[in-house]
Amino acid sequence: MNYSTPTLDDCDKEPIHIIGSIQSYGYVLVLNRADLIIEQVSKNVERLLDTPLDIIIGSTIDDLFPFSFLEHFNHYINDAQENHHYSLSFELNKKPYILSTHVGERLLFLEIEPDELDDRKTSYHRYAELIETVSHEIEKPESVEEVSELVLRLMKPMLGFDRMMVYQFDEDEHGEVIAELADDGAEKYLGLKFPATDIPKQARQLYLENMIRGIWDVNDTPVAIYPEIRESDQKPLDLTHSFLRSVSPIHVQYLKNMGLRASFSISIVVRQKLWGMLLCHHSSGPNRLNIHQRRASSFIGSMLSQKISGLLEEQKLNGLRTRMKGVRETVSSLLNAENLHQALADNKSALLQSFKADAYFLSHGGETSKEDVEASADWVDALCLKFAGIKPQVFHTHHITTIFPDLSYDENQPAGLLLIKLSRDLNEFLVFFRNEQPQTVNWGGNPRERSNKTNALHPRHSFSLWKEELRGSSVRWTPEELLFAEEFRMHLIENILILATRNSYTGGFEVRKRLEERNIELEAHNQKLKSEIERLQGMESNFNLNQEVLNARKSLAEPKKVKKNK
Repeated sequence: MNYSTPTLDDCDKEPIHIIGSIQSYGYVLVLNRADLIIEQVSKNVERLLDTPLDIIIGSTIDDLFPFSFLEHFNHYINDAQENHHYSLSFELNKKPYILSTHVGERLLFLEIEPDELDDRKTSYHRYAELIETVSHEIEKPESVEEVSELVLRLMKPMLGFDRMMVYQFDEDEHGEVIAELADDGAEKYLGLKFPATDIPKQARQLYLENMIRGIWDVNDTPVAIYPEIRESDQKPLDLTHSFLRSVSPIHVQYLKNMGLRASFSISIVVRQKLWGMLLCHHSSGPNRLNIHQRRASSFIGSMLSQKISGLLEEQKLNGLRTRMKGVRETVSSLLNAENLHQALADNKSALLQSFKADAYFLSHGGETSKEDVEASADWVDALCLKFAGIKPQVFHTHHITTIFPDLSYDENQPAGLLLIKLSRDLNEFLVFFRNEQPQTVNWGGNPRERSNKTNALHPRHSFSLWKEELRGSSVRWTPEELLFAEEFRMHLIENILILATRNSYTGGFEVRKRLEERNIELEAHNQKLKSEIERLQGMESNFNLNQEVLNARKSLAEPKKVKKNK
């Protein structure tokens, strides 16, 4: 598959990882790891090495680079092929350059950039001290917004961008600016939402795989990869892990429409998912970050991800403890109840308050019951038929008609639901409903301004405040409420199993089915706990700040230098 400019119909399919070009300030050489033969290069390597492209392709680097460079490079190849942070400063024709590398399945990528000698002298101390400062200060904030503002304040002088923001994704993948630091006179985006379509799915995946991304100048003319298709395997070059990867023309136009010349982003990853991004915008001219700034940014991004993950986990657990404490008597009464329908009705107020719900519907023991459900019986029956096809044991939505578009809707019907499955085989469940809550969304520009008069994709021009009134949605279910639902479900299942075992009239089939499901639940729960323990241990190992600061100092240390004019 080769790169082609997308249209409105296939924006999410744009193959930006094989875009076929790089940003012009750098150079790329792609070697076969087995024999170090050069298979592809960026076309400007011809000028860098003063050698025709047809001669470069098929040669080894031994034929093209000075001995002093090769001595260090070959040592690296022999001892540390998996080192993604290796760098080497060297000279060609009396000009300083810096080399960084990363490896693929069978390829070795060499990325070369101009080096700044003056910056080289101060980079180690400047950025290592910043990392150390962040590692100490980041422990103090007690909210996501506070830690985001702290990191922006500490990083902005290092990166020199006009505006820096922390951008959080919601469950619909829309983004919201939750923290911002901008120069005087710059347009403010704090509190504004940006639609999910601003960042296509394949771009989000690249942000997960490559934590930092920089665009030094939107007016840059990209440099093509040569040859476009490798002769050895008939594939284009995958630039997923290349910092020099050029930019989709659609995204270039998007940035121009915002009045930007340069941008830089750091991914914020929580539980292996793209939680948000730290975004940097520059309007006054190009802004190219050197390798030391990028490494420091990547490490600080990891610290920010870890801190946000911890704050969110703490928030969830505190919310669970508060709710469990508030419904302790309710849970106790449910565990001792002979009739679950009656027990829920007797504790209706406390139960609905705990879930911040307006109504509930219970299907259990061949009977149904409901409290405060205003929708028609036919609508409820049609909805309940949908539950059999839902796999998660706890499922939620704040917009029922988005999930089930064939259901009718009016303002008297619930808009959101939280489904708690009690038995898959017996089709038993408890569902909480939330009524419609009209909302005003503050968008950064009209999210539906997507195209021009042709079918060619064209990003919107305005990013100023654009208000939209949304109907048909409820208040969203929070992570704390979902965690509480999982715990509450386990209590209910325990109660049901005890009653099924105690009462002989229920019959052997029901008891057997409930025991089978319970055993499966316990096994899955134990596996989840095991995975969670392993994840936490990994986090502790990977993000021990004292050790990581030492590692960062080592990583930011001045690259090995070799000097040899060719």
